[in-house]
Amino acid sequence: MKKKKPRFPLFMDISDKNITVVGGGKIAGRRIKKLLPFCTRLTVISPDLEDDLFSLYKASFGNRELCRIIWKNKEFEDYDIEDSDIVLACSDDSALNRDIALLCRRRNILVNVCDDREQCDFHFPSLVLTEKATIGISSGGEDISAVKKIRQEIEAMNSFRKKIIVGSRESILAVIQSNLLIDHLKTFHPEIHPELITFKTTGDKITDRRLDEIGGKGLFVKELDQALADGRIDISVHSLKDVPAMIPEEIPLVAFSVREDPRDVLILPEGVSQIDFSKPIGTSSGRRICQAKKIFPEASFRSVRGNIQTRLKKLDAGECSALILAAAGIRRLGLENRISRYFSVDEMIPSAGQGIIAVQGRAGEDHNYLSSFNDTDSCIAAKAERVFIRAIGAGCTSPVAVYADVHKNHVVIRCFYYNEQTGREIRLKAEGDASDAAKLAAALAAKIGVIHE
Repeated sequence: MKKKKPRFPLFMDISDKNITVVGGGKIAGRRIKKLLPFCTRLTVISPDLEDDLFSLYKASFGNRELCRIIWKNKEFEDYDIEDSDIVLACSDDSALNRDIALLCRRRNILVNVCDDREQCDFHFPSLVLTEKATIGISSGGEDISAVKKIRQEIEAMNSFRKKIIVGSRESILAVIQSNLLIDHLKTFHPEIHPELITFKTTGDKITDRRLDEIGGKGLFVKELDQALADGRIDISVHSLKDVPAMIPEEIPLVAFSVREDPRDVLILPEGVSQIDFSKPIGTSSGRRICQAKKIFPEASFRSVRGNIQTRLKKLDAGECSALILAAAGIRRLGLENRISRYFSVDEMIPSAGQGIIAVQGRAGEDHNYLSSFNDTDSCIAAKAERVFIRAIGAGCTSPVAVYADVHKNHVVIRCFYYNEQTGREIRLKAEGDASDAAKLAAALAAKIGVIHE
């Protein structure tokens, strides 16, 4: 029997290589995850994508720092690999995978075949990424268990991975949002070892009074801010709409996620299709009440606080006829089936930062590991919206709203202001180059100030 030649562990720069993956299943997903920290773009040829891979595909559209995944929703054809430097044959059709391997060899394209190691020009190693080194372990597909054991032994050496303590509120939604960041770090920065610590904030403890009566939205971040300042956590994760307009310089916002759906939504009791206006609509937001009155002039309103699950229980128990909530939270909880109506951003202008997850850190520390999580468009929108609310001087319960819709290099900013003394409502809109978003927001705030006077 011919002795197999050992494989040379060649470490190469693939950042500018054209990589094509044929197949959209779990094996393709696992291999793409390994490639993501090292390449800038790759193409997937498959009629469908499994869930995890589809999530990576969606995320790649919203973040310019991530590897761009291009999905061609089709069956494979020979011409699909014409410009490829590297091909991964990961379909569930072994005959097709072999044909792809032969085609690649004719064209001098490096190929990996998921179900036939003899057809592979290279194998995928088990990887351990550290801050200063990339370690690859391979047995050429011969002894997977041995490779796994070696990798685990290396990972057990704590010096190889940077530990990051992530702080979050303890609500289900807050933990889900924090885990979105943690999962991202595990995928794109295997050299990072994130750990989650949760806190019950003052805002979570007091749910029988309106926020303006107990100190404002700062009560949702107070304990996390203190833990960050004390060094008990390295970063904290928030819904940006819950972060006060003014924050200490020592603990700045350092990253913003891709924005979820920014709209507000109407939720009715289970099994109900129409609002019963004999009961109030539940919302604790002055911004929502002022705008909802235009949509539902016959409605009354009452304050309903607590996490989303608590509010839904109160709704289904008959305490109110409907709820108005943020679509982002409902979607992240997987409760889209409860949504009865989406309000357009013209009908109900969202709260500043709505739909964006914000990461807060300590000034002067290295947060480069968050650059792939930080979305450029969300960063522009977040800064503009926060410039506006700072200029207005709005607290969390003030009837003020602002939404910066950033698309490519263009921004449209909508804002709303309601004067409770005079009952006067102001709605303004401005648009221009995205690079001028903060200036446009400040100008809108100044215009509102002039009109208000």
